[in-house]
Amino acid sequence: MQVSRSCDRDNGETGEIRRRERSRRGNGFYRSPDASKAPAVLHTVRESRKCYNHRMQRRTQWALIGLILVALVGVIRMHRRSRTGSEEFAMSLHTLRSATLGKVVDCRTQTQQFPDRQLEYWNRAIDRVLAEHPHDAELHAAAATVLSQPCTLFASDVATEVAGGDRFSVGDFDGDVMARIEVARDAFDASAAGRVPELIRRAIELDPDNRTWWRVRARLLWPPMMSNDEDTPRETDWQEVLAKARDIDGGNSLYGIIEARRMSEQAVDLDEALEFVVNNAASWQRTIELAEQITSAQELTLGEPAINGLVRLHRLAGHPVATTTESLRYRFISQELVMDVCQLIRGLLRMSEVKSPMPGSPSPTELVALATAIADFAVERSGAEIRYDTNVAKLRVWAWKERETLEQKTGEVSEFTKRGLADAIAWENDLVAASLVFANAIRVESNPLAEAASAISIALIDPWMLVAAMALMLWLVTGRQSAHLSFSFALGLMFFVAIGISFVFLGVGPARQISSTVQDWMLTALVFAWGICMLTGMAMRSRLRLRFSIRSLLIASAIVAVALQLAFQWQVGWASLGLPIKVSATADRFIAIVESQVTPDTETWLFGSKWFRRANAQWLAHRGPVASIAIFGIGWIAWMIWRRDWKREVGHLFATSLLFAIASVCVWIWVEPAIVESVRPKTASYERYIESVDAYYSPLERAMSPAARRSR
Repeated sequence: MQVSRSCDRDNGETGEIRRRERSRRGNGFYRSPDASKAPAVLHTVRESRKCYNHRMQRRTQWALIGLILVALVGVIRMHRRSRTGSEEFAMSLHTLRSATLGKVVDCRTQTQQFPDRQLEYWNRAIDRVLAEHPHDAELHAAAATVLSQPCTLFASDVATEVAGGDRFSVGDFDGDVMARIEVARDAFDASAAGRVPELIRRAIELDPDNRTWWRVRARLLWPPMMSNDEDTPRETDWQEVLAKARDIDGGNSLYGIIEARRMSEQAVDLDEALEFVVNNAASWQRTIELAEQITSAQELTLGEPAINGLVRLHRLAGHPVATTTESLRYRFISQELVMDVCQLIRGLLRMSEVKSPMPGSPSPTELVALATAIADFAVERSGAEIRYDTNVAKLRVWAWKERETLEQKTGEVSEFTKRGLADAIAWENDLVAASLVFANAIRVESNPLAEAASAISIALIDPWMLVAAMALMLWLVTGRQSAHLSFSFALGLMFFVAIGISFVFLGVGPARQISSTVQDWMLTALVFAWGICMLTGMAMRSRLRLRFSIRSLLIASAIVAVALQLAFQWQVGWASLGLPIKVSATADRFIAIVESQVTPDTETWLFGSKWFRRANAQWLAHRGPVASIAIFGIGWIAWMIWRRDWKREVGHLFATSLLFAIASVCVWIWVEPAIVESVRPKTASYERYIESVDAYYSPLERAMSPAARRSR
């Protein structure tokens, strides 16, 4: 308190004494002749330093408190701007936790981990939940659905591994990523293959007359599409299962569609001349028989029969809220039925192209007529997930065009075929237009400025926290003097200079906004300037007792050395000394991948303002924030050597890095609501689908109503 009260009183006097002393000392090598006043002056200077350190310490404390309050207010604001009952706030907190603690502990949820870890988690969770609810058919069906396939959020980790591999190739990137994903998925399917049928059979035993569980069982007879074993049924008696399901769920052509699709794939194959031939006569006959039965059914419906049980299972299992919707998304099964319908239509069209059909089988025109009948049935009497699927609509048009072509070859096209083709084309055009409006309503809106601020701030959190932790350990070892814990403006300025340097060499340069030659010479000049500054600083701090000015000598020597070097290189060339130093950050894998996937001249293909969009992405791809911290660390070491008070500089480093880390967190917290709002239409649509499939498709249903179509 005594130092604090005397700070203002001594400030003016002390400052004047220090200025007079500096002017008398000149270049630092002159010793004052009046040695009797030295102790008093030294005492005054020490008191002045104490006052200054005390003021900076208080300012650092208030800045730290202020940033923490800003962060807390930002969290409250983030919660208030999140939709009630949604996962937005939980997902934001999960992202923040991953950015701050992700390098120390694994913050990934079970949904984000590799399939083997997912399988371990779900096996334990299912055993526990079903032990508590042994007679709940809904939970048994949900458990079977969860184990039917893994969540593929781990694909981002696979892509990172592939992009960082030694044998990376942009052309093979997609194939390498998909190959690794398939290997992981196949291992999951092989481990869970036996338990899926067991669980769904148990659900049916608990509630045998419920058609919902038979629909789930029919759909889970095969692994999901895109699996290497998708053609191998999980139950060997799958045809008997479908036959029994037809008896219980009469009037639903779901089971006929599933069986007919598999039969059509077995019925036809390609020969050596790449022409379709009959491969299995029994499957051929069974396909035709089932196709004729399908169109006489009342409806084709599936929806998401296990979705309510899936929601309950995730809640009872204690699955993290942040990624529950993502986990549910990968267990949607309605698109599998869409694939069945499309494959059956294609199969019948392939059968019509067989060069040597079986005796007594329908003619090509009749087979195409079956395909058009099934396509019409899928549009007129099926659930919304099939009726409003554009792939089904396109295949319907294709089938009717094939029918028109065959009739043209044999004679005149019938009026029935003309009307059918016209209706199919009109339906497809209207559905594509309505789907475009529907997609725009749930489209993710890009917010370039918020995305850039979010990406940069979250990339800086981790390295700053690492620097703060290391500085804290050094501070604890070096005496733990609280007076040293204050912010340093010099270190703050040094950090922004480091960002500028890294942005030029890891952002602007690789983005090809400046030539490689200019990059090389800029790096060379920076290295030489750094070396000269280090040597000059060491000489100026050496305290040599010389009568001449070291500063003048160094400047003159540097000028002479540079002049001689220029004269020498003018004769022999810079390459003789290996100059300029080559910049290595010129090949960018990330941008190469993006440019291979997306048109680079679109306005939103990368975040950031237009003039530095590519440089910003290059900087982040080359881990520019981490490089900035590394450059800052080199500068701090030089600054510490110059100051010759490394204990104090360690304290300054800890306080400065801690403030920068918390400031980065504050920036991310305040920007995150804008990011969440930009993706809200898409996430809200998933939640609406989980609540009700019909409610999800209601905008399309209104747009495709007869009244709406006539008004166009």
